[in-house]
Amino acid sequence: MNITSSKPQVSAIILAGGQGQRMNGKNKGLQTFKGSKLINHVIDRISPQVNEILISANKNVEEYEALGYTTYRDEQWSDCGPIGGILTTAHHAANDYLLIVACDQPFLPPDLVEKLYTALGNNKLAVAADATGIQNLNILMHKSLLPSMQQQLVKKHRSMHAWLALHPHSEVFFHSKNNDFANINTLDDLTRYA
Repeated sequence: MNITSSKPQVSAIILAGGQGQRMNGKNKGLQTFKGSKLINHVIDRISPQVNEILISANKNVEEYEALGYTTYRDEQWSDCGPIGGILTTAHHAANDYLLIVACDQPFLPPDLVEKLYTALGNNKLAVAADATGIQNLNILMHKSLLPSMQQQLVKKHRSMHAWLALHPHSEVFFHSKNNDFANINTLDDLTRYA
């Protein structure tokens, strides 16, 4: 973090490595939603809030890179879920603070980073929550927590929820009125949220 500023320097990691099982095997982030690729809506939401955007993907890497953002294939930790994607990509991030979001969340709040960072206090991790519960893939974390993520995968523990439980963290409640953390998981969701 730049000590002269109260605003942190943040690298965002957009997780786009899912199998798309609930979307008939289609790559979620590349599906058209409201006239644009789903991931473009995520980028539009977070780009004003961060200094860098990186994408973690297992398939269609060239299509994601064509959007203008460096994309990392999850090779070492393939099939290890979100933690594998975070680990693979985070080592390339230019900043110490990492915003983690998913490629299928087109309504993310415009003050996500600000609220998460403000809530950190003495913690190195803050997670968003709303009326539906904890949003495990909407977190702000410090890079110093990456070794513990790696230890989890070495132990064959892939649950993001379980990893969060290992660390003191701040939970930030968002009074969501606009489906802020809604995931577009199915082909029907593309229509329902349009």
